[in-house]
Amino acid sequence: MQLSQAHPMSSMPEFADRIAQIEQLLHRDRELAQQMIEALMAESRLQHDAVGFIRAIEMQSQVTYGIAILDLQYEALQMAQNHHLFAAEARLLNLIGRAYYAAAQYQEAMQTWGRCLEVAELSAEYGAWIKAKMGVGQIYDALGDPSSAVEMHQEAIDRSQVLGDDWLQLQAHINLGVNLHRLRRSDEALAAFNFALDTARQLNHEDDVAECLMRIGEVQLAMHVFSRAAVSLESAQIIAERSGYKWALTQILRLRAECFLSMNQPKEALQQIYHGIQVADEAGALHPKMLLLNLQSQICERVGDLAVALLAQREAQRIELQIHQAARRDPLQQVAQLSGLLHNPDQILLDLASNLSIENNDLLSLSTTLCVTACRALKVAQASFWQWSKPDCLSCIARSNAQAEPLVLGPDVERESLSALLRQLEAGEIIIAHSAAQHLFTWQWSEYALQAQGIAAVLLIPVRLNNETIAMLACEHLGGQRNWRRDEVQHAQQLGLLATRALAQYRQQSYVEQIAGLNTRLQQQNDELETRVNERTQALEQARGKLVQAEKLAALGHLVAGFAHELNTPLGSILTASTTLTSQSRAINQQLKSGAIKKSQVDQYLVQGQEISELIERNARRASDLIHDLKQLSSERPSHDTQTVCLFDVLDNVIQHLTLPEQHRLITIENRIDPQLTLNSYRSEIEMILNQLIQNSLLHAFTPNSAGKIEIESMITADHLISLIYHDNGVGIEPAAQKRVFDPFYTTQFGQGRSGLGLYQVYSVVHGRLGGDISLSSTPTQGTQITITLPF
Repeated sequence: MQLSQAHPMSSMPEFADRIAQIEQLLHRDRELAQQMIEALMAESRLQHDAVGFIRAIEMQSQVTYGIAILDLQYEALQMAQNHHLFAAEARLLNLIGRAYYAAAQYQEAMQTWGRCLEVAELSAEYGAWIKAKMGVGQIYDALGDPSSAVEMHQEAIDRSQVLGDDWLQLQAHINLGVNLHRLRRSDEALAAFNFALDTARQLNHEDDVAECLMRIGEVQLAMHVFSRAAVSLESAQIIAERSGYKWALTQILRLRAECFLSMNQPKEALQQIYHGIQVADEAGALHPKMLLLNLQSQICERVGDLAVALLAQREAQRIELQIHQAARRDPLQQVAQLSGLLHNPDQILLDLASNLSIENNDLLSLSTTLCVTACRALKVAQASFWQWSKPDCLSCIARSNAQAEPLVLGPDVERESLSALLRQLEAGEIIIAHSAAQHLFTWQWSEYALQAQGIAAVLLIPVRLNNETIAMLACEHLGGQRNWRRDEVQHAQQLGLLATRALAQYRQQSYVEQIAGLNTRLQQQNDELETRVNERTQALEQARGKLVQAEKLAALGHLVAGFAHELNTPLGSILTASTTLTSQSRAINQQLKSGAIKKSQVDQYLVQGQEISELIERNARRASDLIHDLKQLSSERPSHDTQTVCLFDVLDNVIQHLTLPEQHRLITIENRIDPQLTLNSYRSEIEMILNQLIQNSLLHAFTPNSAGKIEIESMITADHLISLIYHDNGVGIEPAAQKRVFDPFYTTQFGQGRSGLGLYQVYSVVHGRLGGDISLSSTPTQGTQITITLPF
């Protein structure tokens, strides 16, 4: 069976043909349709055909209104839930909401339709979603909020148009028109009703045609076009009576009464009202009956029949109070609850949760307390508590009523006879049996034991600990079917959680001594382990110290070799130049002493001397620069107080003072740092870091005369730190080199005037003075990214 199907197929022969025939009759001959539905329900029950029974109830719900069909709808709902027919569950929830609405139980209707919207969205049963939206809109309308109702119906129309479902669009337009009429937007209401009327005639739905004509007549009546209203309502009545559409018929008769009254025909109006009240009683339609009684009271008062007027008014007020009692809580009840004279389920569960004695009771007292609380919170006649007496048997260890009176226990639930029930409980599934005799997992138990004990409905709550079902709490309703509400199921689940807590504490008490002994042994082992860890830690620290020292010596060796190589060139040039100058000076001195010197020789000596001096100066400066770079590695930098630093301004200043070499004129630098981002830090160090990173990219990332881009942006991390993300799209760094880029004196251009100290200096400042972190990622030919994380 595919859950994605809107209507999964039944196992009965010619099922689809029978359904199609009934659905056609529902809009033309409801009495014949009713007979066929009853036959389908009986046959489905006999064959245990869940799908057939569910479809029968869905169609029956179009004939029977209000509370009269609620038990059957809940029975079908539990079948849909047992077989995981989620689309059918959504449709049945919509019908249950409709039944509550017809009985003017608006709070229950709103809760049910809310659940329907959730299930319909998850199961993609958008037809039920649209109907539930319309239902919510009707509740808003009934409670005097037509504006909100219009919004609900418009949402329903929008989705029905997407689905392309003509009947849903028809229904949504009818409901929209009703509320537009409430808002005195008569032209818009007539347009909506006429659209629905045309669609109903195309679909050959006589019941919908009747309702559309009734709604048009209602608008015409409000517009004082009495002759047109009379024609529309008379046509609507004929069609409604022919199709058996009783709910619409009650409304039509009321409107015809108003029309007769407007034309000063009170006698004819009263005849319509009496007929309408009779039909409303047959349909279980409380709200239309209330409106009819109010109108009867007005007419009787006008014609002087005050006694009948008073009786009608009192009955109307009684029904109105019944309608609104679900939407409004009794003030006296509120006061009683606040004063502690009356306890609601939440208060009862809260009292149990705060009662520390349940964690210190023996098992029997604890089980009885849970049963008593279940009876009080869910208002059931009795409750029982079950535990595994052996792997394949649940035994009842307590059963009581709200007065804590002990009741007969058992009998045991054996796996051999009730394996499906026990599998569900072991899986942690709560079992909601509105009718235990019809539920998939409880019908055998009902035949075996429950019926003999008078138990008709049960809520079975598995009590789980460490992903294992260790017990079961059963809420047992005596008499007839009990339609468990969603809030009752939630309260039962909460009680199950409290039972888990209490049983966990009970088990814990029996393990106290064993745990204490284990803790002693564990402490001894921990002490031994700690001694071992300390010894190993000392050994590791010594090894680490030797390793660090070895790394320092290796780095120093690299420094000596690198700087020896770098300094050798300028110092060698200086030595060669000075030797040459000395030699030339001696030669010119001898010539001076002999008097054989010429002017041209003096000129040549001066020119060569100047060139040699310039060569010495250049190489001396190169040596001085190398020594300066080495000094920059010192951690003892000048001390300055921290200040509020705007990172955007710092980078902007670095870029403005940067002079790009001619060979890098095509490189662009973009400042994407948040201009509002500031931190308390050292401005000069941050400027140095940014400048070093840019210079490093210019020297290593881009080939001469190539285009490229450098981007620097910022972000706030989840740890409330600042991240500076530096990225260039240059040649990238080979994987082997990435591990050494922050090492001192490492460079790929040793011997070319590069010291290899730039990124090491950046690394040292970030980790040292700035108290941050730095990381690098690079892919050859795709650029390099350096991320610096700093505290605020």
